[in-house]
Amino acid sequence: MDENPPLLQKAFISDDPEVEKDSFKRKPFAQQISNTIISRMESSGIVIGIYGEWGEGKTTVLNFIEKELKRNENIICIRYNPWYYSDEVMLLQDFFNVLADDLGKISSSNNLKAQVKQYGKHISQFATSKSTTINLGPIQFNPFSSDSFLNLTESKKEIQAILKRCNVRIVVLMDDIDRLDKTEIQSIFKLVKLSADFNYVDYVLAFDEEMVASAIAEKYGSSDTESGRDFLEKVINVPLHLPQAGEIALFNFLREGINTNVLPMIKQKLKEEEYEIFLEQFRKGLQVRLKTPRMAKRYQNALIFALPMLENEVNIIDLMLIEGVRVFYPKMYNLIKDNATVFLNSNLLLEEELKKSFGKINIEIEGLPFQEQDSIRDLIAFLFPGSQRFSNTLYSSYPNYNQEVLSRKKRIASLHYFNRYFSYAVPAGDISDLEIDSLIESISKTENIDDEEIKGVSSQIKELIKVNGPGSADSFISKIYRIRNKLNPQTSHKLVLAISNLSVNFSRSHLYLISDLLQTMPRDIRIACSKKIIESTSSICFGINIYYAVERKEMQFPSEVINDLSNIIINRINDEITSESEPIYVRYSCGALILRFLRDYGWKEDLGKYIVKTFSWDPIYSLKFLKSFHMIELSTVGKPRIFESDNYDSIKELIDPDILYNALYATYADILEGSKFEDEEDDEDNVFLKRFSQIHHGRKQGNIQ
Repeated sequence: MDENPPLLQKAFISDDPEVEKDSFKRKPFAQQISNTIISRMESSGIVIGIYGEWGEGKTTVLNFIEKELKRNENIICIRYNPWYYSDEVMLLQDFFNVLADDLGKISSSNNLKAQVKQYGKHISQFATSKSTTINLGPIQFNPFSSDSFLNLTESKKEIQAILKRCNVRIVVLMDDIDRLDKTEIQSIFKLVKLSADFNYVDYVLAFDEEMVASAIAEKYGSSDTESGRDFLEKVINVPLHLPQAGEIALFNFLREGINTNVLPMIKQKLKEEEYEIFLEQFRKGLQVRLKTPRMAKRYQNALIFALPMLENEVNIIDLMLIEGVRVFYPKMYNLIKDNATVFLNSNLLLEEELKKSFGKINIEIEGLPFQEQDSIRDLIAFLFPGSQRFSNTLYSSYPNYNQEVLSRKKRIASLHYFNRYFSYAVPAGDISDLEIDSLIESISKTENIDDEEIKGVSSQIKELIKVNGPGSADSFISKIYRIRNKLNPQTSHKLVLAISNLSVNFSRSHLYLISDLLQTMPRDIRIACSKKIIESTSSICFGINIYYAVERKEMQFPSEVINDLSNIIINRINDEITSESEPIYVRYSCGALILRFLRDYGWKEDLGKYIVKTFSWDPIYSLKFLKSFHMIELSTVGKPRIFESDNYDSIKELIDPDILYNALYATYADILEGSKFEDEEDDEDNVFLKRFSQIHHGRKQGNIQ
């Protein structure tokens, strides 16, 4: 996978409110507010409050209101943004400066503009002075003198008279008040209170009632939100709650956004039935938390980020759903991410341990609102089918696939794929599925299966492993194994030959892959391919292993073909076995395997003589012969075992154990005689010698070991 994913073809969705589109049918609400303001005959100003939570769409409604009001030439709309000013004096002065500039557009009198600005300057001084106080409702401010206050009153009257003559109303629209800090919120409502009694000036304020009431209460009440609401009642003349976006409307808004903004960005197109599965799981597991248009946009942005990076590396439906968990249930997302072993039902955990771990997870789920508990449980059961028996879900019933199926489908519940969903990348040493797909596509382009073609495929595989670093060879074999049944015989043929050329780069697992790939080919191709491998492989060990794989009954090789293949191997070994430069069991890591093959296919009579003869070439060869028999005997966890009885029996089938013991005794007598006393500090040679001696003497004495 590329280190740097391709640039997003489409930018993230901004939180800008709608201007033209009315996804949640709120235009009539906005038009009613606009018409009420336009049709008012009274000179007194009013303050309208539009209450709604963050992200519900208050700004969109303000936009609708502004657009309607601007249709009327007698209305001046001022969209005032309080975010620019944190200082109370600057806030008050700037507000009246903005007001003065807009009034200057309707009156040729420069005096009006100057008067309004001067009024703002004085009112800010009065409002923030700390000397003798004067009450304005619940607000207190201090005039510098009674004369100044009278001048302020016269100035206000003149401003109102000009507004009346010009036959205009000023409508101030303010948004995002609830996002300010507490001191700034208090300053905004101080401003509104000080200027709300201006005739021909109306306010439309949009905010979260709970947030604002809490901020105001801290200063004007007793830190009780109710006292903050009491204050709001004195300032807000017309409190209105934003019409709620219906559940269906929100879902349709999200679905349209995914169709328009998300899915066109990815090359991997969802089939109709796959998309329906996603929508069904979203409705069942996540829709209960889709409360606002902003949440829908945040989810779309999460998908816009994640899908292009991982579309070819994971299951798209699972990715879309786990991103939904991240957006709508962030605590549960972290719980899943940090408890992979539990959710993947690893066999490293006992049943009781799994129950205990899921007990803790169920406690977290039970802390959610009641209507959300079954929703998240059902979604977890879909993503991690094995968790159903622990999740207290009454109605979930999803197929519990094995790991091979989960890996083939690239599901989040796969041990091989889980981490990708949380790292937005292919882990180090893991070859990406996109690279595998690209390789298979390249291999499938030509029908040639000549030496040059196989050499080219081998080079591609070798480069792939080199680029992805340590561990990638095993990753490559694992990835090909998962898609083996999807490959056509020609592609399988090329892969088998190319992997065989690179056998030294792989662990033993590639033998199982080659065996399975051979079985997918027609019999005649299977036979030709097997013969080609055994003839051309540079590793006799690998050739013998391939022989043992294809001689199995299910491969359906005729007996004459099996004989031909065994003769090819025997002929390759003959030159090596007759050389006295170094014993064959020393020269090859699979020495014991070669000796067994020779015993079974042609050298049964002379093999023992050959082995005994090699002991005379160098005293150390007797020990190396002994140790060669642990190379192919692996424990259940894949580690070489200490020399055991079955190793002894394998040697006995080749030579008389007494001959080996005597050869060893000539050099290692002290160790063999002291074999009853094992030492923790014994090196590997001593361990083998002592263990062989123990078994040998036990057998001689009639004790089974």
